[in-house]
Amino acid sequence: MEKHEFNTDKAIINHFIRSQAGTLGKGLLELLMNSVDAGATRIDVTLGQTGFRVVDNGEGMPTRDLILEVFNRFGFDHAEHQREFGRFGLGRAQIWNFASTKLRTHAFMLDVDVRARGLEWHLHSDLPHQPGTDTEGVFYEPLTAMEYSSAVREFERLCRYLDVTVTLNGDVSNRPPATQKWTEETDTYYLNVTDSNYLQVYNMGVFVCDIYAGDAGAGGTLVTKRGHALTLNVARNDIMRNACTLWRTINARVREIGKERAGKREPTQRVTDADRDFMASCTADPDDADAFAGAMFTLTTGRHITLQRMQAMCGAGAVLTSAPRGHSIAERLYRDGRAIPLSEATLLRFGVRDVSGFKAELLRRLRANPAIQTLTTQCWRHPYSHIERAEVFDTIEACPGFRMLEARIIPEAELSKEDAATLRAIRSMAYPLAKQVEAVLDSTFVAPREIVMGQSAEAYAYTDGSTYIAVVDTFAKECVRAGLGGFHRLANVLVHEYVHNKADVGSHAHDPEFFETFHDVMAERGAYVAEAAVEAFKQWSQSQKRLSKARARQLDTVAGAAGLPVTA
Repeated sequence: MEKHEFNTDKAIINHFIRSQAGTLGKGLLELLMNSVDAGATRIDVTLGQTGFRVVDNGEGMPTRDLILEVFNRFGFDHAEHQREFGRFGLGRAQIWNFASTKLRTHAFMLDVDVRARGLEWHLHSDLPHQPGTDTEGVFYEPLTAMEYSSAVREFERLCRYLDVTVTLNGDVSNRPPATQKWTEETDTYYLNVTDSNYLQVYNMGVFVCDIYAGDAGAGGTLVTKRGHALTLNVARNDIMRNACTLWRTINARVREIGKERAGKREPTQRVTDADRDFMASCTADPDDADAFAGAMFTLTTGRHITLQRMQAMCGAGAVLTSAPRGHSIAERLYRDGRAIPLSEATLLRFGVRDVSGFKAELLRRLRANPAIQTLTTQCWRHPYSHIERAEVFDTIEACPGFRMLEARIIPEAELSKEDAATLRAIRSMAYPLAKQVEAVLDSTFVAPREIVMGQSAEAYAYTDGSTYIAVVDTFAKECVRAGLGGFHRLANVLVHEYVHNKADVGSHAHDPEFFETFHDVMAERGAYVAEAAVEAFKQWSQSQKRLSKARARQLDTVAGAAGLPVTA
């Protein structure tokens, strides 16, 4: 039997230099961490488009033997040198991928140029004394203005919470954590919890990574204190989560805070997708008694429902299905209580590919959680019996009640006198409502569309996206019977159809841009939409001899008191 030990080829050093740092900011950060390890309390950085300079007041490297021990060798054990950041002596190579460097310390200068000389570096001795270290670098390729701006922003973020003074081009660029306000402080870390979708993690003040709040438990900023280092990978851009006992302790606390926030959330407090992802992940823990109380299920309509609501709808006969975001027929089936259209985000939260998998996984988690068995609410006796019996259709097209929109435009010659009067009143809103949509879209011209009467069992109205809007006759009659409130509803539906710039006859989806435009019209131009509804109602009422002039003046008085424009 022969015994051998692995050894390292010089090629691996070239790899470290070329591949360890992805950005200039990370390369400069390594110089800062070396300065802190050398006892520096102040580090001054000058950065330009052609080069940089880093000066510190640390101990430097006072002897030739020390230089050869810690600078000439890659991959040595730093245990005897009491370093806070350095572990294996690899990080200093990162900057050499971007620049040639000359490091002055005490009576020495260390000259490195891997582009010109490869792994050969020059040591100059017997020079004038230089306290600490003074490193100058010349970039192999000058930075563009954009690259320079990006490097400055990145550098300031990477060293934001270092507990020493760091200046960049004469200005202090860091914020010692002891001077900041925090949600929580312990002997080992500072923590500030916010509504952010990410938890920014800083190891002893140096940025490591962003962790999605849906995984961490809460968003915000975490900074470990000096002397309490996280266990990181070689590139120092992620936590070795299975090996780091400090992270396990901190993460348990962050998840606890996340659950507390979900349980005590105020009605006005914003709930993020990260919060919903986190609470969904908690339901996988059978020992978490409160996980399902905060769990929310996102629908394709954009709404979010609780487990209790899902159970109640399934008990009333709703089926479980899925559809693209904003699918109009899915919206109608949900509104009618016939289907619960789950979004792709909900499926992803439960780690499944389809609705059948979602139901199976949800029931598995419910059955595994002893606390669920003790739930007693007004809406249910058994916490998931209705979900167990609910039918599943993996696509909205397979659902009972799914029908493509069947529509017919009614010729005006077929309209009754009352319907014709209703149509004339609705048409009076075409131009003013088109102008309100146009005002929100700014430079986009919105032409008034012809308003016609139509027939459909599946919609209130529909459009070809450019020339006409058809208002369904049964819906128009329902609105007319409702009086002024019904005409407000008609105005809102017409705005909805104006926002559609493509035909919505048949299956169609409302994308985020549609929702944003519709919201802006109703929020910013709502008074003018209401004015159009009032005028249409007055026109229809007078055509039916149901509105006296005195009543019309009274309507204007009420509208004026409500802050609506008055035209009569």
